[in-house]
Amino acid sequence: MESRTSPLYRPFFALKPPPVVARQIDHFAATLAPGADRILPEHQHVTLGITTDWPDYPYELIKALRRAAAGITAEPFDLMLDGVHVGGQSAALRPSRSIAGLKTVQQQVAAAMARAGATPRPG
Repeated sequence: MESRTSPLYRPFFALKPPPVVARQIDHFAATLAPGADRILPEHQHVTLGITTDWPDYPYELIKALRRAAAGITAEPFDLMLDGVHVGGQSAALRPSRSIAGLKTVQQQVAAAMARAGATPRPG
């Protein structure tokens, strides 16, 4: 009999691209690797912070993360994903240089996660 594994929950903070940009990314991916599995446009995101895995839905942690993140603000910034990182069975678009606005938001997210008592996922 085949054993079924339970899902793991991994709360994270992310930026989502506007729908038109997500479709452009999807088209670009399709031209790079026709027929390959791709992230659906509605699931595309840039991860800002991610927690360790939880075997049960972490209701209290989610509430604490939402409270801690309520004060995150940032000035608008341009985010150019002009590099491709390939590893294992996936590829990811990434900026080729440091972007001050993105770094500021990532630092605020890390601080919010710490305030909420969340353990960041290694790596």
